[in-house]
Amino acid sequence: MATEKDEEIETAEHDHHHHHHRHHQHVEENEGATNSAPPAAQSKSVPAEKKDLMLSSGSYYGVLPLAVKKKPPLTAPKTNYDNSGTYCLRQSLTEEASRDFVLRSYYGQKERAMRNDTEAITSAVATGSNGMITSRRNLVKETVESLRQSYTKLSTSPKPDDDCPVLVETETKIIGEWNTRFQQCITGMNHISPHTLEPEKCAIMQQLMNLAQDFIYAATTFGKIIISELYLPVEQKTIKPRLSAGGVAGGLKYFVHNIMFKFACDDKKMYGSEEAAAKVAGHELKGCISYFNCVTRWVRDITVPLMALVDYRGFRLVAMTELPTISKATLRYGSSDGGKTVVTSDPVLNDKLKRVSQILNIRRRRVREGAYLYSPVDLEGHKGSDAQYYLVDFSRCFPPEFPDKSIPVGHLFRLLRPEFVRYYPKQLCPDACTGFIKQFKHADEFNKDIAEATQFLRETLVPNVGEELQHIVGTFTSPEQLGQFRLVQHIHRRGVNMRYLGHIRQNVQDATCRGLLLVEVLARVSTCLLKMQMRDKHEELCAVAVDQPFWYLVVSFFNVLLGNSQESHEFWNEKLVHVILYKFAGALSESETRPGALRQELDSFLPCKRANVFLVRRIENLSGIKFRKSFHEEMWHNPDKWECEMPFSFIDLKRIGERVKHMNIISFSLGYLLKSEGEALLRNHRSVFVKDEAHKLFVMALEKFEEALDTLPGNSSVLALCGELLVDMALLQSPTNVTRLPKDNPYIVRARAYFKQVKRSVDVVEPAALLSYAQFQHKCGYNNAQKYFLKALETDPNDVRCLYEYAVYLRDKNPVAAKEFYSRYVANLQAVAAGQKPRSLDEAAETTVAASGEKPKTAAEARREQKEQKRQWKRQHKAERHEQKQRRRDEKQRRRTLKEHAVGTPRTAQLERSLSEHPLSVPTTHSNLRHSAISKGKDKEDDEWDSETE
Repeated sequence: MATEKDEEIETAEHDHHHHHHRHHQHVEENEGATNSAPPAAQSKSVPAEKKDLMLSSGSYYGVLPLAVKKKPPLTAPKTNYDNSGTYCLRQSLTEEASRDFVLRSYYGQKERAMRNDTEAITSAVATGSNGMITSRRNLVKETVESLRQSYTKLSTSPKPDDDCPVLVETETKIIGEWNTRFQQCITGMNHISPHTLEPEKCAIMQQLMNLAQDFIYAATTFGKIIISELYLPVEQKTIKPRLSAGGVAGGLKYFVHNIMFKFACDDKKMYGSEEAAAKVAGHELKGCISYFNCVTRWVRDITVPLMALVDYRGFRLVAMTELPTISKATLRYGSSDGGKTVVTSDPVLNDKLKRVSQILNIRRRRVREGAYLYSPVDLEGHKGSDAQYYLVDFSRCFPPEFPDKSIPVGHLFRLLRPEFVRYYPKQLCPDACTGFIKQFKHADEFNKDIAEATQFLRETLVPNVGEELQHIVGTFTSPEQLGQFRLVQHIHRRGVNMRYLGHIRQNVQDATCRGLLLVEVLARVSTCLLKMQMRDKHEELCAVAVDQPFWYLVVSFFNVLLGNSQESHEFWNEKLVHVILYKFAGALSESETRPGALRQELDSFLPCKRANVFLVRRIENLSGIKFRKSFHEEMWHNPDKWECEMPFSFIDLKRIGERVKHMNIISFSLGYLLKSEGEALLRNHRSVFVKDEAHKLFVMALEKFEEALDTLPGNSSVLALCGELLVDMALLQSPTNVTRLPKDNPYIVRARAYFKQVKRSVDVVEPAALLSYAQFQHKCGYNNAQKYFLKALETDPNDVRCLYEYAVYLRDKNPVAAKEFYSRYVANLQAVAAGQKPRSLDEAAETTVAASGEKPKTAAEARREQKEQKRQWKRQHKAERHEQKQRRRDEKQRRRTLKEHAVGTPRTAQLERSLSEHPLSVPTTHSNLRHSAISKGKDKEDDEWDSETE
């Protein structure tokens, strides 16, 4: 018989599922249909003479994106900006002088004026003011019209020089057709192959970046208005909610310009707190990103909506594109009634989701005879009116951790990281520990797997991450390096949630590392408290849409947090300590809970109280609040300012802005374009000035790729691109005639770390990543470069870039084989240019073995040999793993014995030095910092890496 607790959980799960299902059902358009847009301009294809030039020169990637136009001579100081594209990269280089690169938002000059108009309107009193309501509605109309006009104009700038290619915008689609544009971008990404020319890749990337930038700008503009008018009467709101949208959880739903907005709140008391509801929205974005990564790289013909989260004044809005007509009648997979009826009627969609579950390491479960689910039951797959497959409701895509009885319905928002799930040796069921599977016979087995995974995460992985952080932070020599370290990205890449910050700090002994973790804990707790106060202030103001009270609140909060007053001391001793212990168990030692000890611990982290500046910057990143740059500089160089009671004033606060979390399409696309632009510069010009400009572009590209990794830390393609950029920067600093890069070069050291992460990545390692690794080894003089060149060619024998780079590698070692590979490269490139298929795998295999002189093998023989090699490798790895476990147990016993003898003896210091001089007998630091069971065979490869570097 089900207990009362089980009934509550089932009710919460059904309400949670029903809420998400109703969000995506088709609704009619708002009053006032959008104007039709002019037909889209067609992207220009690469001319035939350009392809002939590429073939004759033997350069596959020698053309810059989109179009090549003539550029006018430099006429300073006037600068011409394109309003038709999201970003425009321009340059004009000569022997003596050059033009600075222009990187400008496509909104251009209108963005600042529109932001000021929005803030001015939302900061006025709305009660009884018909004129103000009319102004807000005019703002919405102007915003929509400005977004549309930006896509109805083509660039009218003069033609640039032929010597200098430039990115130009060619898309003119209506801004509101989000889903249509997004599907076209996904189709373009699906068609990217090793044979795709560089201009075509950059064209697709720029179109994707344009779309994402437009969507985020529209979502932010409309979202801020919706939040600012939250407590206004419905008849006075600029954007009125749609009551017919339904849904059990969350607040009202708003539809504007083909974007659906919903509040991530706990109005129905389903999650237990507003913070938990915000986490559910975060998990929905995380699941959408994971499925988007799969459907654009490995599994085709599945679509997800474009999604973003807008945090403003303590509230969180979920913004997503409206999809074509979907309803219960279009359901082809999953359940729309809380698991009562499960649909698996489309075998094509089932096969695709089965492939996705294998990539994400999700365990299937049987729902009836011959029918299986490869995802959580409330993930819905629809076949829309446009015959496309759409997935919706991603909030429970990944399994929960084993439930804590003290946290009600924790299985809805305390989920495991995607990186951990894919690292873990067992497949985990996302419906485990819920009421969805308790009637199935395998429920106990699913729940047991979750319990073991949670235990491993807490007892093994978290301590290992703490040791690894100590090692990394120990290499930093300045506060600037600490400030640049991406702590959250590093922890997420290891598959650990940020809720375990306290346990990580508990396992760390280094003072600097403990201080860095303490800053992160304080920033998250302070942001949570600040958002709570802002929500209360919003409710207190009720029907008044003003801005000034929030400025007072923010300045007062920071003065209490970091000021030197009695109120500040009471806040730290009575409130902040208790909240930290509640949210991050184990974060504070017993001595740090004493009055005044926590503030003293923060001040001792860095000299001159610079930890306060670190804390302010981190809160800015988490909340969207911005202080002036001059304030940061003053506080960094003049620590005496922290001694006053109120170090913050209104003139120091720049704005109370929004924080937008999105799918990071912008960051990746822009990083790729910047990287391509820098490489094109170096191919066309080799002057000193060009090298400096290329280095700036590479630095900007690396920063954008790092931003992309914040959302998906285990993406092997992005990690490999980061390594490539660092190698290119190392080449820029080296003499032109250098043949080998020094291994102690700072850029090479960083690149080596990125490529190590590629080998340990949870992603499927693609040929491009293997090729980048092989080039890195070749340029640095490692011995196994040929091994990874051949691995890349085994994955795709017709990859033209791999063929070209391997031919260059063999040019001095084996000219005969180099000629053969170069012939294959030219033949495949000509076939692609002519619209034909490349050579078959059997034909490619005949040439692949030319370098080693072996007898050519058929495709069937090669597959059998590969299977046998995998079997041998698994047996060998199993033995090595057992031996490694035994070494670790012996080493732990040796350490324990030494410590027992060291207690109370005068040789304690000497024994501690002995322990530091004889670390654990594991080949490398990073292999010691993760469990052998989750390495999935990576330990052997890491040992090979270390042998290569010696």
